[in-house]
Amino acid sequence: YKRRIPLTATIEIISQCNFRCVHCYIENDCRKNALTYEEIVDFGNQIIQMGCLYVVLTGGEVLLHPDFERIYMFFVKKGVCVSVFSNGSLITPNIVELFTKYPPRVVEITMYGFHADTYESVTKLRAFEKVKENILLLKQKGINVLLKMFVMSENYQDFDNVCQFSEENGIPFKYDSMIIAARDTEEIKHQISNECIIDLAKKN
Repeated sequence: YKRRIPLTATIEIISQCNFRCVHCYIENDCRKNALTYEEIVDFGNQIIQMGCLYVVLTGGEVLLHPDFERIYMFFVKKGVCVSVFSNGSLITPNIVELFTKYPPRVVEITMYGFHADTYESVTKLRAFEKVKENILLLKQKGINVLLKMFVMSENYQDFDNVCQFSEENGIPFKYDSMIIAARDTEEIKHQISNECIIDLAKKN
């Protein structure tokens, strides 16, 4: 800390996302940016030279980046421990093969409910079955997976189901109920009540 060595870096490689979550504070006109492979390599070399050991690749949705596999392998070959934050809907056989051959430190996947209708009400995409299938596939391949959940008014009723799913499959789970307001307003929407927040705390 005193020497200001960046042991851990979180890099948003792309701002685009295939979900349109109701609680997201990122406006659509801000979802057009992506770092180039060359920019990421340049930045990566700088922080590695300074002593960086851990890198988190995030977005947006990281798997939308056209050079995701090259970016991932750049850090792997440099000996950096790589974590990947994803919504889990775009995991392909190639990505599974990549993660199996070169395991990430962890793949953190956000679940937005445990039913197709709940997922669609939050993300505006009918993606629940695909996300669930991909989570179980990664787990089956021995890849370290962690589940996250943003608990809000639209998916509060599914919280126990997500907890049960993670427990039954031996997958670590964490949640958050803090909603961030959009840039152009101070109004907080989709937040669950204080009573519900306390109820979640009692369960965990």
